[in-house]
Amino acid sequence: MKTILIIGAGASGLMAAICAKTKTNQVIILEQNEKAGKKLLLTGNGKCNLANRDDDPACFCGPEREAIETVIGRFGTAETVRFFEDLGVLLKERSGYLYPFSGQAATIVNVLLQTCSHLGIAICYGIHVASVEKLETGFRIRTNQKNYSADAVIVATGSKAAPKTGAGGSGYELLAALGHSYESPLPALVPLISSSVYCRSLMGIRTDAVLSLYINKRFVAKEAGELQLTEYGLSGIPVFQFSYLASQALERKQPVEVQVDFLPTVTKKQLEHKMLDYKMRFGKRTLEECLSGMLNHKLAQVLGKASGLKNSMLLNTLKPEEIQVLCYAIKNFHFPIMDTMGFDKAQTCCGGIFLSQLNPETMESLLVPGLYITGELLNVNGRCGGYNLQWAWATGYLAGTACAQLP
Repeated sequence: MKTILIIGAGASGLMAAICAKTKTNQVIILEQNEKAGKKLLLTGNGKCNLANRDDDPACFCGPEREAIETVIGRFGTAETVRFFEDLGVLLKERSGYLYPFSGQAATIVNVLLQTCSHLGIAICYGIHVASVEKLETGFRIRTNQKNYSADAVIVATGSKAAPKTGAGGSGYELLAALGHSYESPLPALVPLISSSVYCRSLMGIRTDAVLSLYINKRFVAKEAGELQLTEYGLSGIPVFQFSYLASQALERKQPVEVQVDFLPTVTKKQLEHKMLDYKMRFGKRTLEECLSGMLNHKLAQVLGKASGLKNSMLLNTLKPEEIQVLCYAIKNFHFPIMDTMGFDKAQTCCGGIFLSQLNPETMESLLVPGLYITGELLNVNGRCGGYNLQWAWATGYLAGTACAQLP
């Protein structure tokens, strides 16, 4: 009987365990927390957005594109849906986002743990792995409680994101000791901190907008959606989507800026014409009254002030050049970015173990035969919308299935 040892009882670890278990394989999971799936319980605001109908590899960010395409090509959304439906999970879809019908992430965690229990998979809690040693045959795993022996090891410890769930990045050091190299992990899917003097005045506002990311004054990405303005800066899905690029640029000490279009449904020229029309039709209204008909009231006040205009001034006193400055501010409001909110607020990480060190069809290390690496430990980060969990399911499945076929 082969012994498969899995380090980490998160999404990819539990998937790997279920797929690795056969009548001739013993599967043991070592988990440092007091319970499994702590981070999984938080995903999708506790509702568990577990996958997305659109599983285009372009939705997974990372430099090693061919390997990413191989992984997702072998286990995509259709396979994820089939896997969970076979376990008895009823799913629902919202704009392509897939959730358990219960609306509870606990449903997914409970089903995975029940399946592990029924299969006879042992989960040992409170276990901190100190080292993994490759022997002439198999592995020795040293922990804070006792040593384990295994024929194959799957490392599924997760990234440094969300340390309150027990994540600490220990897997990077374990793998580095075995000869693997990695790109330093940085926060991704994370809010951004701005040095704008207007942040405190704008806090609490949620508004649809188009955001453009500039690095070294060069445009690099654009996202649309609901922007959340906070006392420290910017949050919301459109911010999360390109936050990994901001993280990488800030790490390189490059200037980062987000420009926000607060009225994306009209062009700047159309907005200027509208303001001139309002000036003729509503000349006795104040600037603040005019803008409050278009935008959130607090936002309208800030935009007027940021344009160097008094919100109390009458529309019929606005000069053409003042209208141009105002419209530019509405369509191109600048937020200099000084930092991210860090790993504490990050949903995942960019960076990690290079895929070039693995066989992307099995997730087996090319450096250490019998060693497999899954999930957020790898140098891949997905967009918002279930992609990071899809990566966890896919890599866990490939590693577990490969272990199930060990001779």
